[in-house]
Amino acid sequence: MKELDHGREIALHGPEAADALTRMQEQLDRWGMVMPSIEPLVLDFGLGQFDKTGLIEHWIADNYFQNTEIPIGGNYQDNQA
Repeated sequence: MKELDHGREIALHGPEAADALTRMQEQLDRWGMVMPSIEPLVLDFGLGQFDKTGLIEHWIADNYFQNTEIPIGGNYQDNQA
C-alpha cells in the first residue's frame, strides 16, 4: 500500500496535527458522527496552511478487513478560516 505509506510520510505531526484532529472530533460530535478508530492522515499538501488547504483522511480499505468486499473511506475538510 504505497499510497498510504507516502501519505504517512507527508502527513502533519505534532501539535498542529493534534489541534486539527481535536477540531475534527468536536465537529463530528456536533454532527453525531463516528469515524473508524484508525489513525487519520492530517494533510496540508506541503503548503504549510492547514487551516486553508488542509484535509483529514481516514483510510480504510478491504486489504485491512479481509471480509469487506468494498473499500470504505471518509474525509473531513475544515475550511472555516
